[in-house]
Amino acid sequence: MMPSLWTVRTLIATAMVVAGIGIAGGIEAGSWDLVAVFVALLVIQGCALARSSRRRHHVRLRADLASQLTDVAVEGDETLESVVDRALASFLSSSEPTCPSTPWEGPPSGSWAGSWR
Repeated sequence: MMPSLWTVRTLIATAMVVAGIGIAGGIEAGSWDLVAVFVALLVIQGCALARSSRRRHHVRLRADLASQLTDVAVEGDETLESVVDRALASFLSSSEPTCPSTPWEGPPSGSWAGSWR
């Protein structure tokens, strides 16, 4: 199981505090090579923290859907993201109600599942 985003950010922020303390200790001791190492660590950890804060929504798919999407991506020599984008766009365009006051009765009748291929 992957750690939560909060756990990852907390660990990186803690490591950054430790690197900051190391920089202060290196300056106090006059060990400039140690200061350089801790500054490099601080920069790398800052980049990791910035990268971890990107807002990406992860959606868990059923195994059969993931397999089908992967097969379509391989067949069309596309990225998985572009196949999923196209599939969702096709689904949303075919399943939205025409008027907000009309109750949604589900997707249109017929086979719409393969229309995004």
